[in-house]
Amino acid sequence: MVVERVFIQKPDIMELRGQGFSCVDMHVHSNYSDGLNRVETILRKAEKKGFGVAVTDHNEIKGALRADFLNRNVLLIPGIELSSTEGPDLLFYFQGFNDLLEFYNKHVHQRRHKKDPFTRLNMSFFEMLDLGNSYNCVMSLAHPY
Repeated sequence: MVVERVFIQKPDIMELRGQGFSCVDMHVHSNYSDGLNRVETILRKAEKKGFGVAVTDHNEIKGALRADFLNRNVLLIPGIELSSTEGPDLLFYFQGFNDLLEFYNKHVHQRRHKKDPFTRLNMSFFEMLDLGNSYNCVMSLAHPY
């Protein structure tokens, strides 16, 4: 038996929360990469609307760490979007901000070509997958189509 679980409609966040679900925007960019909004603005909107966020800037964690530092009443998922040498981007989500920080410091920071978060990392897509498999994290294609 197949149950249809994909809904193409605006979610009723309050109804979903009443059912025990948490709504989270899992792919948010801040002004630390190619987003237009400051972290403070992202958190203010999320708090007002009642959903969580994962600040997943390109090859950068300053936005995610800033969100954690501000410690608003918003569910935060520690994350980052990495850009491989071949082109596909991969999202990484961690259980805690310390895990994200360790991952970034050990594997991402030194592989950035410049301070520009838009440049591709000196890392293949398969290297990224291998790194992610060595951490307790969830990986997802950022732009599957």
